[in-house]
Amino acid sequence: MQATPASWSVVATVAERPELLLAFAAHHALLGAHRIHLYLDRPDPDLKARLEQVPGCDVTLCDDAHWKRLTGGSRPKPVEARQIENAADAYRRSDADWLAHLDGDEFISCTRALGIELAHVPGAFSLVHLDVRERVYLERDTDPDLFSGVFRKHYKARFGNQRHVLGDLARYADGGFFGHAVGKCLVRTGRKGLIMGIHRPRPMRTEGRRMESPRRITASSAVLLHFDGLTERHWIGKMKRYCTLKRPEGDMRRAQARRRLLEFFDAHMHDDAALLAFHRRMKVLSKPGERTLRALGLIEDAAIDPRAGLAHFGLADSLDLSARSFDRALAAAQESGR
Repeated sequence: MQATPASWSVVATVAERPELLLAFAAHHALLGAHRIHLYLDRPDPDLKARLEQVPGCDVTLCDDAHWKRLTGGSRPKPVEARQIENAADAYRRSDADWLAHLDGDEFISCTRALGIELAHVPGAFSLVHLDVRERVYLERDTDPDLFSGVFRKHYKARFGNQRHVLGDLARYADGGFFGHAVGKCLVRTGRKGLIMGIHRPRPMRTEGRRMESPRRITASSAVLLHFDGLTERHWIGKMKRYCTLKRPEGDMRRAQARRRLLEFFDAHMHDDAALLAFHRRMKVLSKPGERTLRALGLIEDAAIDPRAGLAHFGLADSLDLSARSFDRALAAAQESGR
């Protein structure tokens, strides 16, 4: 007898432009998400109203009242702390069987209904891991939009020395990725003793002892597609912001490639021409580069089209998803201080 599909929801703390957030919500709703919990880090009632046109989209404004309810005090300063608090809030409130904690630029992609696979996960497992793919542009695409390109697969396990594939850029990468390579998890709801995290939850400590870590399996029919930087200028702005954040020394030691990447940005903070050239080397595949990665089985063509969700819910006509339009809007927002 076929199992009843499990229900699943997603949660994200976001401070992105409406084009991305509407695409995120519509894509996951069309994919079958029970709820899309979005916490607006920059409270915007008008954007909340637009997002809630998507069925199942539950939007929370992260204003002073919200933080007083969650923390009993003021807004946490580190963005990661805000993300974790909000994910924990969504986990407590969730009426779905599973919850995935994502970023706004991460889209789940499935080869079959995700609820079917989740329904067959044995009860002993609390986590279903989603392997990540990282978007890369193609040089031959002369007029890209926000979701153009293909996806690089992580290849550390197959190629110990990344220089075989990346050359001198290998020092900035983890298995061919310039963003995170960890992936994310769907977490079974209702499990006690779990503290929500960025990539996966961790067990609580009781009486000075850590509880047993939750058991995890990897999804066979779903992956996470990471649009790390929707345009070259968006990515450069994102990396510049990271450079201004103080990171624990131990965290930087654990991520040498990330540290080197931030050091490069720190050294070229006021040289946008150098940063644009760096982006094109890292994130735009030439025709020979594309042929090489395809021959090695390290390229995956997009299995999603976020425009489909927007069209399904009648939102496509109101949005311009071109890279040029997005960059113009970013520049205008920066000038106005938003």
